[in-house]
Amino acid sequence: MGTKQPFSLIVKFFLEVAAYASMASWGWQLTDGGARFVIGPGTAVLAAVIWGTFGVPGDPIRNRKPPVPIPGGARLALEAVFFAFAVWTLVAVGNSTFAIGLAVLAIGYYAASYDRLKWLLQTGAEREE
Repeated sequence: MGTKQPFSLIVKFFLEVAAYASMASWGWQLTDGGARFVIGPGTAVLAAVIWGTFGVPGDPIRNRKPPVPIPGGARLALEAVFFAFAVWTLVAVGNSTFAIGLAVLAIGYYAASYDRLKWLLQTGAEREE
């Protein structure tokens, strides 16, 4: 699978970090006072927990034995919602330029990872090997 290439993994890592940072920034700006210390990082932590919990068994770029196995199509949908939410949070806090950049990079990553997309779409949760 081409997504095992180090450059591809590095790009995905930085995309995820940027997404978490955008979510934390959005959560931070939702409120004033002490609550922002919970909501800001809490938004990113919640996203990270969801991201790490649901996975496709045997995914070579993730935990091969995820806590909650799901079909490949569901994982792909989760990833799409994750990045779409990150882009939306950037727009919501007024960082349209960064939002466009994150969207373009995420779309580019997935376009370049067509082999993983194909694998995800052909893999069901029942194929736990």
